Amino acid sequence: LITTPEVINLISEYHLNMLEQVVKFRAGDKLNYKGIEIVGTKAVHSPVNESFGIRFNLKEYSLAYTSDTMVFEDFSDQFSGVNILILNLLRPDSITCKRHLCTDEVIPFLNKIDPPLDCLIISHFGSYMDGPRSNGNFVPSQVSKLQEQTNIKKIIAAEDGLKLRIDELIT
Repeated sequence: LITTPEVINLISEYHLNMLEQVVKFRAGDKLNYKGIEIVGTKAVHSPVNESFGIRFNLKEYSLAYTSDTMVFEDFSDQFSGVNILILNLLRPDSITCKRHLCTDEVIPFLNKIDPPLDCLIISHFGSYMDGPRSNGNFVPSQVSKLQEQTNIKKIIAAEDGLKLRIDELIT
């Protein structure tokens, strides 16, 4: 288990003892696991609890996952050199939600990532994207919008059971 000290404090000793390893981790922390550098990235989601995303740096490529977050000043910088970014994109177009991402809000920040991403995988779709509060499935239109308005080579919408070959996603 890799999580913040605050979360670890909420887990009973009984359950903690079932785990092989428990690592206290925060944004900015680094850990080497079997030759893979794991870096905590900043995420701004809760005003009360600390959260983080995660970046995996391997010799051949780098992959990152944002976690739930809103955009902030250094959002783009922490993904510099990342080949594949998995982005929690809760809402379509300009439909905002406090401490979450919507398409229009994140596009300028995606375009600041240097060098540009090889692949963006969007995930964590909310009910306004394709659900009871939406007027249809907005996922395909958001993929198109991201393709048209960013410099990212490949955009993929995640779905249950999705399997990808990393070597086919990086250039």
